[in-house]
Amino acid sequence: MKRTLSLILLMMLVFQAANAQQVKFSIPDHKKLKKEIAGKNSQVYDRLMQRFADNDTTLTLADYHKLYYGSAHKAGYNPMADTPLRDSLYLAFSKAQSGEADFGKIRSLALRILKQIPFDIRTLDPASYACRMLNDNATAAKMEFKMGRLIETIYNSGDGLTEETPFTVVLVANETDVIRALGFSLSGSSSVQSGKLHYWKVSENEFGVQGFYFRVF
Repeated sequence: MKRTLSLILLMMLVFQAANAQQVKFSIPDHKKLKKEIAGKNSQVYDRLMQRFADNDTTLTLADYHKLYYGSAHKAGYNPMADTPLRDSLYLAFSKAQSGEADFGKIRSLALRILKQIPFDIRTLDPASYACRMLNDNATAAKMEFKMGRLIETIYNSGDGLTEETPFTVVLVANETDVIRALGFSLSGSSSVQSGKLHYWKVSENEFGVQGFYFRVF
C-alpha cells in the first residue's frame, strides 16, 4: 500500500512540476481554520477528532485538512512534540529483525504515542505492522489508510519544490516522513531558510529533485 502511494505521489509531483502554473493547492488558512474550530464549532472538531482516533475510514480529505491543520489552534499545540516512549518503541521494534519482537508490546507503545501525538506519521507504520503480525488486519488497514490520508493532506498543501510552494506541516517530524513516503532519501540535515521555512536536501534521483521546502504552520 505504502509503495503504491509513493508511486502515485511521485507521478503527481512530476505532473505538478511540469504544470506549476495550473496546479491549485489546498493551502491552509489560519483565519478560516481558527474560526472553524472556535466556540460551538469546537464540538464539530472534537467529534471529527474522535472519529479520527477511532480509525474512521469515511473521513474525507477535507476532514483531514481541518483536523490536521486545525490542531495548530488547539490548546497545548507544539510543533516539536515528542515523547520518551519513542525510544522504547524503537527498541522493541528493532528486535523484530532477530525474531524476538513482542508485537503486543509494540502495538501498545505505538497506541500510547498516538494518543499523545495523534498525527505522528512515523508511529503509524510500526503500529500497523504490529497489527499485521498479530493477525489484526482490519485495524492495520485502517491505520495504513490514516497514514496515507495524512501524507496526502500535507502533499496537497504545495509541491515543496520552491519557497513559494512549500509543503505545510504542523509537526516538524512530519517533514522527513513525507520525504520518505515520496520515496526519496535524505542527503543532509534541514536548514532554516527564514522563520518557519525549512529546506531538506535529498539524494540524487531520476526526477532531478534536489530538495524540498516545508513551512511549519
